[in-house]
Order: sequence, then C-alpha cells, then structure tokens
Amino acid sequence: MRSLLVVFSLTALALPAVAGNITGIVRYEGRTPKMRPIDMSSDPVCCVDAGDRARVNEALVLGAGKTMANVLVEVLNVPKGDYPVPSEPAILTQKGCRYRPHVLAVRAEQPIRILNPDNTVHNVNGRPKANPGFNVGMPRDLKEYTLTLETPEAPFPIRCD
Repeated sequence: MRSLLVVFSLTALALPAVAGNITGIVRYEGRTPKMRPIDMSSDPVCCVDAGDRARVNEALVLGAGKTMANVLVEVLNVPKGDYPVPSEPAILTQKGCRYRPHVLAVRAEQPIRILNPDNTVHNVNGRPKANPGFNVGMPRDLKEYTLTLETPEAPFPIRCD
C-alpha cells in the first residue's frame, strides 16, 4: 500500500490583495514500487539525444528521505481577491524526447508555449475534459507552438505518441 505524507506551511504577506507563499515537503510512505523503463526504441533520435535517462519512468521520482518530485498541490478555500492571469507563457519543452518540466501548472487563459529543440518529429497530444483536446504535429522545423486553455480544470496528461 502506498500513501502520501504532505507537510506545508502558509505565510501570509502584507500586500493589498491577500497573497502568500506555500512551502513544504511531500513524502512517499510505504514500499516503493519498481518503475518500469519506457521503451523509446521506435525513434532512434530519442535514444541517442537523451541517452539512458530517456528510459527512466518519471511517474514517481523520489529524493532523499522519499521526498517526491513532480507534485501538484491543490489549495482549497482560496481567499477572494484579484489574481491576474500571468501574461508570460508557461514553457513546456520536449527535449531528449521528454517533456520538461514533467509537471506544469498553468492558469486558465495563460498561454502555454511548447518547444521542440529535438531533431525529430514530436506531437503534443493533450486530452483535457473541460477544454477542447489537441494533437499538434511538431516536425523538426516547427520549433514552437502556443496554445491557451480557456477553462480551469483538473490535471490531465499530455503525450507524444
């Protein structure tokens, strides 16, 4: 059986609108599952560009003391206030045939800039539920694509298949 232990502190700042910082540690408890490597042999460029790390499954990444990486934390009961949507795009890169960062939090209506620095064809295949799905081909000469999701929603996976 696996479980998460979440430890957080919230510090309120004296700003005109209610604001704060959240810091904390998320730890994995229980027996650590063995992660199966990912087969990327269908595209030799992926294996060459990324080396052995291309095969590492990042569904569960643990650090010292079983601290977890790639975690989203939902903040409930957010105080009412003016929280403008960032105008700067969030950046998602497919480098070494891996999405970086592995987990990306964006606001509804915030642009998402997707980059393809690899010398191979990628696609960006997202299946959101509240927003229209997308499946955009990114050949070697298409190095950048920008999209915007209009409606807030739960996390969803994006694949390159």
